[in-house]
Amino acid sequence: MYLQTVQRFSNSPSKIIISIDLATTRCCLATGQRLLVEDHSHPPAGVKLYTPWTDSYEAGSKWPITAILYNSEGLPKTGNKLEMAFKSTSASRRFDMNKHFRQWKLLFHDDQNDAAIREIQDDLSWKLDLLGKTRLGLLQDWVKLIYEDIFIVQNDGRYSLKESIGCFDKKDVEIVVTVPPGRSVLAHDQVHEAFIQEPIGKGQVFLVSEPEAMFRSWIQGGADPQDFKKVGGRYMVVDGGGGTCCIVRFRLERLEPSLGFEQEYESESFVCGAESISNLVEEKIGAKIARDVPNRVWVLDQFRRQFDDFFKRRFGEDDEQTYNFEVSNLVCELSRQEIAECFDTCIVKLFKAMDRHLKRGLPVHFLVLGGGLFASPYVRNAVDKHFNTFKICQLSKERPILRSKAVTTFVEVTDSIRRSPIFEDLYIKKDKFMGEQWCFAAQWLAKQIKHANDIYEVASEASFKDARKRFFDLSEEDLTFSETMLTFNHIPPVNQELLFQLKDGTWVTMDGNPSNSEKLIWNPEKIGINLNTLEISCDRSKNKPFRVLRYAIQMQMREVGTKYWVKTWSWTKPAKTKGRVQQILRFEADERQALFTPQEISRNLAASYDLGPGMRKEV
Repeated sequence: MYLQTVQRFSNSPSKIIISIDLATTRCCLATGQRLLVEDHSHPPAGVKLYTPWTDSYEAGSKWPITAILYNSEGLPKTGNKLEMAFKSTSASRRFDMNKHFRQWKLLFHDDQNDAAIREIQDDLSWKLDLLGKTRLGLLQDWVKLIYEDIFIVQNDGRYSLKESIGCFDKKDVEIVVTVPPGRSVLAHDQVHEAFIQEPIGKGQVFLVSEPEAMFRSWIQGGADPQDFKKVGGRYMVVDGGGGTCCIVRFRLERLEPSLGFEQEYESESFVCGAESISNLVEEKIGAKIARDVPNRVWVLDQFRRQFDDFFKRRFGEDDEQTYNFEVSNLVCELSRQEIAECFDTCIVKLFKAMDRHLKRGLPVHFLVLGGGLFASPYVRNAVDKHFNTFKICQLSKERPILRSKAVTTFVEVTDSIRRSPIFEDLYIKKDKFMGEQWCFAAQWLAKQIKHANDIYEVASEASFKDARKRFFDLSEEDLTFSETMLTFNHIPPVNQELLFQLKDGTWVTMDGNPSNSEKLIWNPEKIGINLNTLEISCDRSKNKPFRVLRYAIQMQMREVGTKYWVKTWSWTKPAKTKGRVQQILRFEADERQALFTPQEISRNLAASYDLGPGMRKEV
C-alpha cells in the first residue's frame, strides 16, 4: 500500500482521507487527516496504516486477503475472517467452492486476447451466474464489508474509525482507491460506483493510478536524493502485484521549487503477477491429482495455499530440490525444476513487456520496482541479471543500518542534578518568565533502527499534560522557534532517557558526539496554529500575561531520511469529547514534494476514458 497517494484530493481543512489499495490478492488501508489549519496546502497529517482488523485473530494480517466466500445464505466473508476459516481443515472442507471468488479483481480487466485471463474470467463469471450476481454486485459486497469494519456508528449518528480517529461527520470523509491503468470506461465507472454506499456519497470517491501511487511513495519515502540530480532523468516504474503488472515511464521536468514529473508514454497493465505463478503451480499439482478425488477443488485450493504460505516467498534463496504438499491423506511432490518453470513463464512475459517499454524514445536511467512480485528472491535475481546496466531501485529492498535519534530539550535543574559532579560544566539557562533554571539536554526518540524498511514513528510526548511548552509574550511579533535533531551512530544504554550538553558544546556520552545535527525552524502561525486557542498564563508578578503553546515533535525515520511533524494541543475541550483537540502539522525538513502535470485523475487513467472499452494505443 502506498500511503502518499492520498495527498492531493482534498482542500477541506477537516477531511479524513482513507486510501484503499484494492489488490488482487490482498488489500491495504491507510488513513490521514487534514485538520483545522489556515494553510490548506499541507498534506494529510498522521498518515498511517489501518491495522485494527488484526484484533479478531492473533495471526490476523495487516493486509487481509481480498478473496470472497458466500455462505449458504448468500452472505459474503472476506479478509482475516475468511483466511482463518480456510486454515481450519475440518471447517473449510464443507465450504462450497463454487461460491469462492479468488482473483475476482480480474473481472474488471480487459482480457487482452490472453487465453489464461479469459479462463479465469470465464470461471468467475460462471460462479457469478450461479449466485445471480454481477461483477459490480460482487465488488459492492466487498466494499460493504470493508465499510462495516472501518466505520463505527456512534450514538449521535456520527462515525468513527475503529481505534483511530474520533467522531466525525460522514461528509468529512474522502475515499481514494488505487486502480490499474488501461481499463475500460465502464470498469472505472463501476469501481467508482461500488464505493459510493453508506456512509460515503457522491463526490467523496477518487481513483488514482497504481504505478503513479507507487512512484510517489518511492519519491517521498524510499528514494535516494541523489536519484533526482538532473532534469531529463527517466524513470520506468514497474508495479508487480498479485494479479496485474503495470508499467509507466516518467521524465524529471524540474528540480525547483519541487520535483516535477511528466509521464512520457501511455502506461500498460497486463496480467502477470504473483498469483499467475500460483495458478501455474496449481495446474502442475492438478495434473498429478486424480480427477475422481473427493472434493477435488477444495484439495487443490489447500495445496495452493501451502505453496503460497511456505514455498513461494523463499523460492530462489533456498536449496531444496523437492517440495512436498500434503492434505489429509493425499501427498503431492513438485521438483525444483517444475516450480522454476512456473516462475520463468511469468518472468519471460514480464521481461518482454519491460524491454518493449525500454526501447521507446530516449534511454531510461532508473528502474523503480515494487509490489509482491518483486518480493520474490527468484524474480529479483532474474531482474538483477537481465537489467544489470540500469540502476534498480526497489521499494522492498532491505539494507542494514544502525542509527539513533534524539531531540534537544531543556530539563529543569533539580537537586539531584545540582549534586552531580558535572553540574558546574553543564549548559544552564534561566527562564525569563518563570525564573527556574534549566539545563540543555537531548531526549532519545529512537535508540535503534535496523533496516531501511523499518519505518519507525514516534512522538517526543504523547499527552497534553506531558507536552513541551513554548512561552511567548502576547505582543511578540516574531514567533519563530527551532528544534535541533541529533543523529548518533551508536545504541545508547537501555535505561538512558536523556544525555546532557556541556558548556563547550560536547555531549556527556562515552560513544562520541552526534554524527549529524539538523535544525528545524518553524512558526506556529505559519503552519496554521490558531493562537487564540492557546492558554493564557501570567508570570509570578501576576501582571504580565503570556501564551503557552503545548506541543510535541513527531518523527518518522527510515534509512533514506526522516520526516518531522509538530503536534499541538489546544487549551479548550470541545463539547461531547473527553480529550483536548489535537492538531498534527507537518514541517518536514527533508521531505521531497513531487508534482505531476497530469490532471486530478492521472493521465494513464484519463487515457482509458478517451480510448473507450477494449481499445489500446500503440505509441
